Amino acid sequence: MKLPKLNILTETSKVLRTKSSDISFPLSSKDKKLIQDMMNYLELSQIEESREKHQLRAGMGMAFIQLGIPKRIFVIVQEMEDNTFERHVVINPRIKSQSEEMIYVSEGEGCLSITRETEGIVPRYARMRIIANNE
Repeated sequence: MKLPKLNILTETSKVLRTKSSDISFPLSSKDKKLIQDMMNYLELSQIEESREKHQLRAGMGMAFIQLGIPKRIFVIVQEMEDNTFERHVVINPRIKSQSEEMIYVSEGEGCLSITRETEGIVPRYARMRIIANNE
């Protein structure tokens, strides 16, 4: 798999703080290609050999807004125990409900748009129900 060329915005970009718009169906061929490129990038970033070869930081998720495109789409790519990858496309998500319980990853987590060393935890709801579309 070839590494897609993506221009991931950094935290200094004001575009990251703009509100993204819902998209309509069917998806454009350009959006479909970008979704595939994002998932391929994330998968390669989780494979140690590829990560070192291309000098990537590992990532599990990426949103269109991180590429400067204010559309409500994000993708998740997670490596499974059997070295396969589970891929998810989330389009026009809406939160239906969330738990009162909050959790965090004790080892910390990062963001591909933040390129400096940071420490801290990110509190998140333990459970959420969302309504969204896929491709």
